[in-house]
Amino acid sequence: MRALVIENSTVLRRLFRVTLADPRLEVLEHPLTSVVHDPGALPDADLALIGTYAPFAPALGIIDELIQRSHRPAILALMTDPREHCQNEVLDAGADIVITMPFSPEALRRAAYTSVQQRGHQ
Repeated sequence: MRALVIENSTVLRRLFRVTLADPRLEVLEHPLTSVVHDPGALPDADLALIGTYAPFAPALGIIDELIQRSHRPAILALMTDPREHCQNEVLDAGADIVITMPFSPEALRRAAYTSVQQRGHQ
């Protein structure tokens, strides 16, 4: 199984990698700013964790690209904004699950694997 971590913060990308550590999971890190202009260059994956912060447009463009793929990954959006209308905007764009910071490592792991199972990726 392959996971993409699309997040600008190097520290958060590494934290997510450690949190999701599993010998069956290959984790690839991509800074959001490096893929926003060419999200089609992202490799296929079973799971995409995307840092989704205001303004949402960069992350929404990446979500749009990912949901149109023949091998559509489960999409877990990580947000700092707890407002329901903001979360709904990201869910409406195609994210499977939104998790709001702060969250525990266990909550992140549970959300990641739940979204993968919902998409039928094992």
